[in-house]
Amino acid sequence: VESDEGRGLPAARLLGAQLASSRTVALVDADVVLPEGSLQRLIDEFRDDGYDALQAGLSSISAGDYWGEALATHHRWGRSKNWFGLVATVFDRSTLLEHGFDSRFVSGEDIEMRWRLRDAGLKIGVSARTTVIHRFEGGWRFARGQWDADGKGLARMVRKHGLRAVPLLALPVGGAARGVALSLWRGKPKWIPYYLSYMLFNETAMFAELAGGRAGTPTRDP
Repeated sequence: VESDEGRGLPAARLLGAQLASSRTVALVDADVVLPEGSLQRLIDEFRDDGYDALQAGLSSISAGDYWGEALATHHRWGRSKNWFGLVATVFDRSTLLEHGFDSRFVSGEDIEMRWRLRDAGLKIGVSARTTVIHRFEGGWRFARGQWDADGKGLARMVRKHGLRAVPLLALPVGGAARGVALSLWRGKPKWIPYYLSYMLFNETAMFAELAGGRAGTPTRDP
């Protein structure tokens, strides 16, 4: 077991890739459960279809309280489950080392990396054949932390990528509107307070970051 000395998840992921010796590496978060055989199936798909990076499909579950179940429901209903991310992802090791992570992104690093990998013309995707379990913690404090981190990540995307990233500022509003509509349509109005809270705290964190942060030269862990 190696330590990133508190530098954060992106640094920990990169450290693991640097220490590895295989051509293929897997990034698997601590809140992921891999069903038997799922990692091998994901690697087989990655190799057979010529991917540079391939994330497993995610089946979200919760700790059982309102906020945890709401987070899991949001992910199950949302479009973001089909967006390439880093939760349970197989990478060509040389690709991961070449492109690395922007060290300013403690959250939102998945969106930022997705943009750079696509700009580089690399093949990335989310598996439709292999699904793993993604566990959300429960409690208001955890949910609030998720929203704050997500909002700050979106703000940093705007600071780094400029006008191209401005539409990301509308994601919390659009996601909340869609979630409220789905809650009503599916007879689950109990999720409406969650979606309104999600929107409020995402937007608050986002604009606080934009107002208080300062733009700088983009940096990337080597």
